[in-house]
Amino acid sequence: MGEDSTRGDVELLLRVARMYYEQHLTQVEIAREVGYSRPSVSRLLARARDQGIVHITISHPLEHVLSVEKRLREALPLKAVRVAEVDGTDVIGAVGQAAAELLINSVSNGQVVAVGNGRSIQAAAQRIPQIPRVDCTIVQLLGSIPGGLPSWGRDAPTICTRIASQLGAKVARMPVPFPRRCGRSCASRR
Repeated sequence: MGEDSTRGDVELLLRVARMYYEQHLTQVEIAREVGYSRPSVSRLLARARDQGIVHITISHPLEHVLSVEKRLREALPLKAVRVAEVDGTDVIGAVGQAAAELLINSVSNGQVVAVGNGRSIQAAAQRIPQIPRVDCTIVQLLGSIPGGLPSWGRDAPTICTRIASQLGAKVARMPVPFPRRCGRSCASRR
């Protein structure tokens, strides 16, 4: 068993590995091509991995995000977590997209969903596709801010209406004004 034998062995391992992993031939097809049995081809592929000729890597760009989500679920009493990955400067858009995906994956028929207000909640509402949920109700979690915020589209009633529209759900509004910050007028009322 000289150098030629070792070289020939490596050449066979390379050939079999390339046919399997790059050309996507089955082990039966490779066996026919190289003149070995299918179990022999299986052993050759195992040797190629053992000798470092073949390196199998499993990865995806979301792998880090999924890992962070898993650690959060393990560390906190959360049933569902979605971490937003931001490409560029649209942080609110990325958070809104992640929240919309989580909502769609979490809400099932007959559920009640309580919704607050704000830019990130508005961004989520804008990104929810039309996906009907039977007998769902979208409930306003907070009161409304008087004085024009509905025109901004970030107040709770406007957001609830948008989400309900996309899910084919009912809306339950809370007719309670959002508390204003107290200044002297609140102190003088006491």
